[in-house]
Amino acid sequence: MKVDLTDDAATAAAFAAARPAGVVHCAAERRPDVAQSDPELVKRINVEAARRLARLAAAAGAWLVYVSTDYVFDGARPPYEISDAPRPINFYGVTKLAGEHAVQEEHPSAAILRVPVLCVRAFRSTNQGRIN
Repeated sequence: MKVDLTDDAATAAAFAAARPAGVVHCAAERRPDVAQSDPELVKRINVEAARRLARLAAAAGAWLVYVSTDYVFDGARPPYEISDAPRPINFYGVTKLAGEHAVQEEHPSAAILRVPVLCVRAFRSTNQGRIN
């Protein structure tokens, strides 16, 4: 199923149609050039879409896994422990940390995974990062 996660109504409709028991949210905008040229879009994808999915999942009683990143840390002292304080040094890390906070606020029992490296197929379209 594909849906534009920046579109509140489309996301809610897709969620209602799918009626998932669980959600793995791994969509993100991570490209530095996009972050620099369109920071509001990056916030809509990395923060508000995470908040929206967390709210929908919590309301439906569905579990949620939010895929975050080790970019929430400054890279000075890896490997990191769960108790280490995040210190993002770039906009991507800042927005992913804000996404974590949004998920925690909306769905306190959601799982947050901070993965060190993601390998994905590159998309040609500039909006494919928000389409899942």
